[in-house]
Amino acid sequence: MEVKKPYVFSKTRFEFELKINDNIICQRYVNIENFNKDSIYSYELHNSIKEICQMIDNDLISKSRVFCDMKCSNGYKNEEFIPKPKEDTINHPLTFTFKVDGKPVISRMWSGDNYPIAIRNNIDITNKKKFTNVDELRLYHDNKNIKYIYNDRESLIPKITSILQYDCSEKEYTTGYTIKGEEIYSFKRKNNL
Repeated sequence: MEVKKPYVFSKTRFEFELKINDNIICQRYVNIENFNKDSIYSYELHNSIKEICQMIDNDLISKSRVFCDMKCSNGYKNEEFIPKPKEDTINHPLTFTFKVDGKPVISRMWSGDNYPIAIRNNIDITNKKKFTNVDELRLYHDNKNIKYIYNDRESLIPKITSILQYDCSEKEYTTGYTIKGEEIYSFKRKNNL
């Protein structure tokens, strides 16, 4: 008789996490083949993290519009979802962090104050909140709304993973930059062959 060994979970070196108010919403470990250690200081990775955060923000804005369309009799106004000018304080910060060996390498924060409370309290970038085989008459009103918000949306996790895998395994990268606000200065192109 063959004895089965228990499954042992092995962490990978790379992970990303999304937080709101220091509460982890999503944390995933990522396998990156042909990892280039110099890529963690590259402009490309910085730009990709910015792109990932924009992708998450766009997803939440889209869900907010659907939510407001259902809740508000007039629908939504585009001005509601244009980022407001920066204030001194952010009450609900969203933070995306990329880590290598458990240490944060690059992190980006933006305000979650502009999203409706119902969206902010139900953030799910996997978009797996599905209500299949459930009688709609038995769902509470808020759950019906959530059902329509998440209906037919793709998960953002595979997109985020593929962006990180690609940018951390490139052979050529840009380094030696400085960031002031959103302006980037002094590029140096390196070829790591």
